[in-house]
Order: sequence, then structure tokens, then C-alpha cells
Amino acid sequence: MNQTFHENKVVGSIWFLLSFIVFICACLILTTEGQPLVFGILGMSLILFVIGRQRFSKFQLIESKFKKIIFALSLFTAMASSLSVMFISS
Repeated sequence: MNQTFHENKVVGSIWFLLSFIVFICACLILTTEGQPLVFGILGMSLILFVIGRQRFSKFQLIESKFKKIIFALSLFTAMASSLSVMFISS
């Protein structure tokens, strides 16, 4: 899927705002019993940040590098979330 993102500052700002909100939620979870969930939630925050970054032409990555980063972050998030569920359930 070859898709280029055109600059859209409003959408990029929304992605950055969502990333910041998810990051704040991860920080708040540190004070609760759900501490193992923090790594998965931080991974989600990073995914949102990288997607938001693609919406600004000044910060855009090459498409192949973008896909590799999203793949790696998605894999990390899925593994961290799965491990956190295992730690919480045991």
C-alpha cells in the first residue's frame, strides 16, 4: 500500500494531542495496581506520536522507514500488553 500523507496541521495536532493524553494516562496508571500495563500504553502513545509526525511535511519520514517504525512499535505494544495481562492474572 503506497500512500503518501499530505500535510494537515489540524489532523497532526489532533494526533499529537491524543498521544499526549495517552502518555498522561500511562503516568496516572503508575500510581495504581495496573503498573504492568504502562509499557503497552506508552507504546500506543509512541504509535500515535509517529502517526502525528507524518502529518507535518517538516517532520515526515521516508515511507519505508515509517512502516518499519510502526511495525516495530506495534509489535512491542502487542507483546508488552500480552505480558502485562499475564503478570496481572497470575
